[in-house]
Amino acid sequence: MRNFKLALVFAVLAGFSGPPASGSGEGATGNFDGRQDEPGSMSEKTGGNGLVRSIPESDASAATPGRAANGATAPNASVESNRADLAPPKGDPARAAARPGLRLSFTDWYVPGLRGSADAAFSFVARTGLQGVEVNPEYDGNSPKLLNSPLLRQQYFDAEKSYGLQISSFCLGELWVDKLATDASSVDKIRGLIEVCRLMDVHVILLPIFADYRGAGVTDTIVERLKLVTPAAEAAGVVLGVENYETAETNAALLARVNSPAFRIYYDIGNSSERNYDIYGEIRMLGNRICQFHVKDQQTSAGLPGRGKIDFARFRAALEDINYHGWLVLELTAGEPNYKSSAEYLKTVFAVRP
Repeated sequence: MRNFKLALVFAVLAGFSGPPASGSGEGATGNFDGRQDEPGSMSEKTGGNGLVRSIPESDASAATPGRAANGATAPNASVESNRADLAPPKGDPARAAARPGLRLSFTDWYVPGLRGSADAAFSFVARTGLQGVEVNPEYDGNSPKLLNSPLLRQQYFDAEKSYGLQISSFCLGELWVDKLATDASSVDKIRGLIEVCRLMDVHVILLPIFADYRGAGVTDTIVERLKLVTPAAEAAGVVLGVENYETAETNAALLARVNSPAFRIYYDIGNSSERNYDIYGEIRMLGNRICQFHVKDQQTSAGLPGRGKIDFARFRAALEDINYHGWLVLELTAGEPNYKSSAEYLKTVFAVRP
């Protein structure tokens, strides 16, 4: 995530008590194919506390082994491909019938007042013409607040239902910049968020790992710690997507070392383009090993797509070549009008259905 310090400025201006701990930035071949269909939907059930919960904690079958990344039941009780030819997602009929294809989300940490507030975030999504939000959850120590607070989870469930929108993914901002390489407690933080995903029917976690991968022992430590958490991710039907500043070749080697179908690349076209990587070739090279995309153009002051050097027609062609039809997540240091105009631009380029 570039311009991270700007987030701190925005947060201070908005009266936050501190900056959002989050990250952004930008394989081993597994059963995943990198194509994001509609995540599994929420079935309404009432828990013992009277709250309507999407996936009750007692209903482990709702999002445990055998659950594919799109919410369908995967064959052989393993994390399976999320291709369009899988069975439709289960749960709420409205979400089960929702359109396939590319959808637009945004990161909640660059807009003051949205992080940690379900209604504010989804209201913003609705006003700007987006379809989802990537949530950077707040933590108490090593535990995400969403894990320990059924009420907070309920607020997100209610907002999803009220606005007819979704959480596209989580970002574990607590790992920014290189915590997975330097802090062993990062493993517990990832495990906690995997459990939140199981409870909330979310299937992608962005891991911002902007470490110096050429440093002595750095990659070894990252691989070792990822291998400690990928079994839990596989069991929960969750994809851990690493974002960094590395080339496709370096990331392919990283994927091969971790060697888990629950570990993929979260590709940021703005960060890679800024480093003069051939993003169109890299996308085709990584193919189904990409789980999701951050969308911005670093050649503009706020990252606005379509106003810098990235050729979005070529980007669209690369996505078509790898048959990607998941979330495009806007990451802009811009206000509401710029998000709205960017959403309109992307809908035109990619023929995104409303």
